[in-house]
Amino acid sequence: MDDPKGNASFTAKAAAGGLYFTIAVAMGFVNKAALREYPYSNTMLLLQMTLTVFMLQVAKVGGMVTMKPFCLQKARVMLPLALCYNANVAFALAGLQRMNIPMYQTLKRLTPCVICII
Repeated sequence: MDDPKGNASFTAKAAAGGLYFTIAVAMGFVNKAALREYPYSNTMLLLQMTLTVFMLQVAKVGGMVTMKPFCLQKARVMLPLALCYNANVAFALAGLQRMNIPMYQTLKRLTPCVICII
């Protein structure tokens, strides 16, 4: 699938793009369905984050990933970034709760363009 220079083939690139597209669209539908059954978006965000941390720890113990030990100084530096990311996700879930999926997907994909222009 790779050539000797390390460049991915067109097929590999197309497959990666197709997989990204499929997962991105599916995420919108899954989150919308989850929000219809469980309308508390902030609680759902907290549960997703907790599950992610738990799964990362399981993967670390299982030897599937390697991570540096937790450092309080680095956590302080990363806190503003983490808060901005969580606010972004919380607003996205709140928006998804009130919008239809095509409008949500369009706004989600165009937001970085608007931010770059500003």
